[in-house]
Amino acid sequence: MSSEMPDWLAGLVSAPEDEDEDQPLIAAVAPPQARAVQPQVAAPQPQTTARPTASVFEEEDLMAGLRSQVAEEEPAPAPSTRRKRSRSRSRYVFGLLPQQIFFLSVLMFLDVAVIGLLFLVMLGRIVLPF
Repeated sequence: MSSEMPDWLAGLVSAPEDEDEDQPLIAAVAPPQARAVQPQVAAPQPQTTARPTASVFEEEDLMAGLRSQVAEEEPAPAPSTRRKRSRSRSRYVFGLLPQQIFFLSVLMFLDVAVIGLLFLVMLGRIVLPF
């Protein structure tokens, strides 16, 4: 019988049964000891002499310069491209040709009709002749 049991199970079976599982385990825990509290001292910050603080007017000039650079780099879209896009959007729905839209709508109609017919047959409202 022990040859069929796993090793971990055989170890549990051969363990003495006089151990009481309801008793809590008592571990040797050292009581906490009080330590002296030391004040935390902030690390000194290295002083930087990279550049003096800029005034508000200098910062506004810098921002104006950046805005002008961005305006020069990004040209405004031509109005002719907007007209072409509006025509192409109105002609094709979802990027499909009219023939493709018609074919998909016919398939959708047939799906709804067949599923509705099967539903009515399931409810017993329609009885098939065969």
